[in-house]
Amino acid sequence: MPLFLKIGPPLQKAIDIAVQIDSIPSTLKSDLSLLCSHPESTCADYTEHYISVSLLSQLSEFLISHERKFKTEEEIERSPYWLHELCKSSSFYFPEQKVSRSKSLQEMLDKAQLKVDTERYESMIRSASFHGYSEMTIRSPGEIDEGKLVKRQMTAILNILFSFVGCIVAVMWAFRNVIPDVGTRVILALIVGMIVLFAEVWLYSRHFHLA
Repeated sequence: MPLFLKIGPPLQKAIDIAVQIDSIPSTLKSDLSLLCSHPESTCADYTEHYISVSLLSQLSEFLISHERKFKTEEEIERSPYWLHELCKSSSFYFPEQKVSRSKSLQEMLDKAQLKVDTERYESMIRSASFHGYSEMTIRSPGEIDEGKLVKRQMTAILNILFSFVGCIVAVMWAFRNVIPDVGTRVILALIVGMIVLFAEVWLYSRHFHLA
């Protein structure tokens, strides 16, 4: 990609001087003259134009070589026509490159995009229909309530069993020093456990009956 610079004041002055020198190569003069519609006009006419880096390098080499004919080396070193000096107050410019597409290719791309958009829309509709209505059509409210009831009953049974076993263990541990006989402690623990078991069964049954 060619690189350009917007013509600033140093470049305006250099171009204006270069095109007036008799020894300037004709090719370089014609290229510089194309930067302005009126080559004989003032430097202000160059302000809206751009110059390529390669052409700028040729301009710098020509002006430096021209100054060597009548200036000393020290003066040449301070010359305003060196490439870095000419670039001062100028900004780089990258021309946009537009990629042209044929009409048939554009039509193919449009059809492909339309197909993708249609498939996405249909997929979104199917997904919304499934998530929004499948649960309501497959499972009735009565089935949902029945499932919750079964879950609550299973939880109640587990709680009763844990209470029964825990009560037996607690009695066996509490009376280990009071009743040395293991068989007596087991009978006592079972009696207390059965009392607790019947009590919890009665309480849970009443709770479910009222619910």
